[in-house]
Amino acid sequence: MRRGRRITLLSLAAAAAASVAAASALDDQFGEWQRELLKTPGAHAIVHDKIVVVDPLSDDCAVITGSHNLGYRASYANDDNLVVIRGHRRLAEAYAVHVMDVYDHYRWRYIRERYGAKAFTGLARTDDWQDKYFRAGAALDETRFWTSAAPVPA
Repeated sequence: MRRGRRITLLSLAAAAAASVAAASALDDQFGEWQRELLKTPGAHAIVHDKIVVVDPLSDDCAVITGSHNLGYRASYANDDNLVVIRGHRRLAEAYAVHVMDVYDHYRWRYIRERYGAKAFTGLARTDDWQDKYFRAGAALDETRFWTSAAPVPA
């Protein structure tokens, strides 16, 4: 790393509040969607992206991707590749959006599995749904995390 570079780390409180969503399949028909077909009975949904995005909203961003599993065997036994792309902000932003899209997709599956029919009761009719992104708490912390390198509007 370059000397003097600012690094944003999650606080212990923010890390404890972070949500993790395991990939899971929807096991019933939901709304107008068809029941999900899995490869084999008893299988589960999987995600196999190999992406690291660093500071996607800064000009000093980086995207790391490839077939490499970021482990010992990938480095010493397999014929895996790893590409590091630095300074391509539009690409880093696109990869960050993809990462968040995949996360949100499987987060929804987790919430659906946990809460069943109560997981979704319809869209909000007012703009109150966005208030959580501006109040102190996990949603605001996440917003600040993703936009920390963005310029502050004048």
